[in-house]
Amino acid sequence: MGIDIGDEPSAIFFEYLGKAISLNERLFTNQFIFLNLYPNYASVAQNTSAEALSQLGTASYEEHIAKYVEKVPTDYICYDHYMYSSRSQLAYENLRIVANACRASNRSLWIVLQVNANREEEKISENQLRHQAFSAMAFGAENIIWACWTAGWWYNNILDEKGEKTEQYDKLRKINGEISRMGVPYMKYINLSTDFVGFKNPEKIRKVKQAPVDSLDAGIFSKIRAENSEGIIVGHMVKREGLGEALMLADAEYPRGEKEESYRILFRCDSPNVKAVRNGGEIPVERTEDGEFSVEMTSCAGILVTSEINTEGEIHL
Repeated sequence: MGIDIGDEPSAIFFEYLGKAISLNERLFTNQFIFLNLYPNYASVAQNTSAEALSQLGTASYEEHIAKYVEKVPTDYICYDHYMYSSRSQLAYENLRIVANACRASNRSLWIVLQVNANREEEKISENQLRHQAFSAMAFGAENIIWACWTAGWWYNNILDEKGEKTEQYDKLRKINGEISRMGVPYMKYINLSTDFVGFKNPEKIRKVKQAPVDSLDAGIFSKIRAENSEGIIVGHMVKREGLGEALMLADAEYPRGEKEESYRILFRCDSPNVKAVRNGGEIPVERTEDGEFSVEMTSCAGILVTSEINTEGEIHL
């Protein structure tokens, strides 16, 4: 089915890997050539005797991704990031860097996400699976891969040491169903930009090199915000074929998902009709007294808001 050409290489090898990928694509035209990159918490090169221990082979993660784009001719960038073994704001910054590189080089964003835990006493919850997936989709991710390691790597895997399915398997199956249903309308659109909105506690994204805004105007949508300045990630998308725009919204107020909380997201839209899907299921879109649209966001959820226009110029759901 495919050829796995490497995992988490140093930038030192990008030129070689680029040539190897081109050769494999010529020799094996029916196989997919796969290469996965480090996350941004990998070590960078230092001008010291320890430089040989560098994982990235560059002085920064931005440079690592830029060199990949320059040297490796894939139509995607794929990397892994295990949010709950590091920090959520590092994951957001990683998404920001790779999403920007994908937009600039016309590539697809792929990501490998965390299912099992690096601490024995912890289990990744359904909400934590949701948050990883839907925040990635807010940045335009088009391929979500789960690191479903079995016994021997970290703890609380989808299979136990006997190969039997665990509760983690059932959680992942449920969330994959949500993503799959969401993916049907989502993949009709392509991401143009992503912003951080609200964040009354800016410390939550202190390590992200993109300042939050109080409210956002994006295309036909305006004044996008959470009712109490909760933190949300907002991806602005346009339809790949035909006319229409969308918002991919991800809750970032409760990234660990310990509590089942809810709040309203408000926005205006030049279209009189909008449709909303949360976690793969359609939800009502309400109107406020002053004409704003309103949808309910829940902990770690993802909401896709769409407004499409047919070829005759009629707006429909």
